[in-house]
Amino acid sequence: MKRDSAAAPKIAVFEPYAWNLIKAYFGWNMDGVWNKREQICALGGAERGNRVIVKSALPLLSAASSASHVKVTGDIWMLAMWMLDDMGMKLIGSIHSHPHELGIFLSHEDTDTHLKLFPGGISAVINPQKKAIEAFDRNGGKVSVRLPDKKLKGINSTVRKPQEILYNGI
Repeated sequence: MKRDSAAAPKIAVFEPYAWNLIKAYFGWNMDGVWNKREQICALGGAERGNRVIVKSALPLLSAASSASHVKVTGDIWMLAMWMLDDMGMKLIGSIHSHPHELGIFLSHEDTDTHLKLFPGGISAVINPQKKAIEAFDRNGGKVSVRLPDKKLKGINSTVRKPQEILYNGI
């Protein structure tokens, strides 16, 4: 008997290229000057039934941030949508960091942005220092996260030049 995809639990599947970008940008398992503040990326990919396939991450470098808040304006989101569309992808969510001792959760503002921009997608929160990631649906419910199975050898294994992370950011 085939299950209805609308009733099946949502799953966020991160492809290796996207996961390598995310780990490099947020400083996975590192404690550096750049990752003491909240940071954010737009997630590009596709929705397939109950799966959200994350194919790329676009750093939103123009976002205003502090140690416990990140603010993205509508024009930055619009530019991210256009850039992802040019790459043959749609905006399917966002991932932002909660560094150090901040817990992993969605604020009311995060949920509001999610409902407006990617209602069928995901909002992910990452704590790079603790090597923790969780994803949420439009109602703030937890979504199963699938990371690449194979061991990745750093950003150079899928990105030709590490500086692509910054050059491709907004």
